[in-house]
Amino acid sequence: MIPSEHSSGKRQQLGKLSKQGNSLLRYLWTEATMHAVRKDPELKRFYWRKLIQKGMGKARIAAARKLGIRLWIMMRDQIDYEEFCRRGKLRQERKAQCGGA
Repeated sequence: MIPSEHSSGKRQQLGKLSKQGNSLLRYLWTEATMHAVRKDPELKRFYWRKLIQKGMGKARIAAARKLGIRLWIMMRDQIDYEEFCRRGKLRQERKAQCGGA
């Protein structure tokens, strides 16, 4: 999952995903994402919203990117998936109490 880059000077602009990188890993990542979409209700809602908006290919990649970010956060904080989901729910509750900003 390597984004294309168009940079000039101090400006860095990341674009769509390029074809660089390991194609087998990219395939397995999207397959794992589709399995996660079936098991996780929040990821499922995100995937279906993107599916309606953008189509199947872009929805899969968007969900795969979201899953990758989740995995990175879990590795960074040394937590499991249940703890990640618990923290997300707490953040949503605090956001709702503060007026949703």
